[in-house]
Amino acid sequence: MEIIMTVLITLVVMAICYAFIGVVRLQTKTNDNELMYQDEIRSLYEKIDRLEEDLHRDYCDRIDKWVASTDRRFDKAYNDIHDLDRVINPNKDLLKIK
Repeated sequence: MEIIMTVLITLVVMAICYAFIGVVRLQTKTNDNELMYQDEIRSLYEKIDRLEEDLHRDYCDRIDKWVASTDRRFDKAYNDIHDLDRVINPNKDLLKIK
């Protein structure tokens, strides 16, 4: 009877040790997975920030180009109007009322 109890106790102790080793391995894998998860989230946030900066830069460039184009158009129209005014009214001094 003692031998059976000793064998059973030994088997129980071995099962507990095996379970403890399994828990330690599982904890290690969990920690590795959490680190990978955090790295992936960090890289996604960095990608989102870069994309946001690129979009902001792109929109600012487009707005600046649009403003510059509009300014050139208005300058050309202003110059054309004054050229036409000089052609139509060459002697503005004569038209002035004193």
